[in-house]
Amino acid sequence: DVVQVDIDFASETKAKSVVIRDSRGKTVPYQVVKAGGDGGFVDNFWNVPTIFDTVRFTVKIPTGAIPAMGYRTFIVEPSQKTNRCTGTQVPAQNEMENAHLRVKVNRNGGVDIFDKDSKREYSRVCHYWDQGECGNAWRHDAPLNDRIVTSLGCPATVALVEDGPFSTTYRADIVLDVPEACEGNRRCDRTVGIPITTFYTLKAGARRLEVKTVIEN
Repeated sequence: DVVQVDIDFASETKAKSVVIRDSRGKTVPYQVVKAGGDGGFVDNFWNVPTIFDTVRFTVKIPTGAIPAMGYRTFIVEPSQKTNRCTGTQVPAQNEMENAHLRVKVNRNGGVDIFDKDSKREYSRVCHYWDQGECGNAWRHDAPLNDRIVTSLGCPATVALVEDGPFSTTYRADIVLDVPEACEGNRRCDRTVGIPITTFYTLKAGARRLEVKTVIEN
């Protein structure tokens, strides 16, 4: 798997990057998410909380296979050299790919997924569907002549927000116009826009696409 960790060094080290080694001493490649000054509270010799200035590196590292209830040990060291750790999982615009999956983010914010192992393609994945509701907290009642709205025709703003050799994330923003309320047993003609943001993350070696959805209802 690929995990994200925060690594702090004392600001006196003036670290420009980090060196990560496994328990055998082999250098482990990583992907930088962000780097910069930070600080936190630690107890001094007299157990008084004191601000400890640090240089923090947020990185993503491949851990390899970890058994259930198991762990991996890594050794970190500050470095005075800049390590850019270049690499990409983006073969084309609005696409990302690893050894098992190829993902394309569509114009409506949904995705098409091609499974390289099974040679199967899954189209129009992750779109949104809104149905009317005239019931209550205990019973679902659909309105007569219900008007169902989907996001298949919504234009999306798609942005690449993270990319590197171990993790890639696209963000898709849409506004789904839905009827504002139910009036009697029908949905009214007035509409209101619901902003929906979807994050798609593909990690190196993963056989799954991670999806995070934020809805402002």
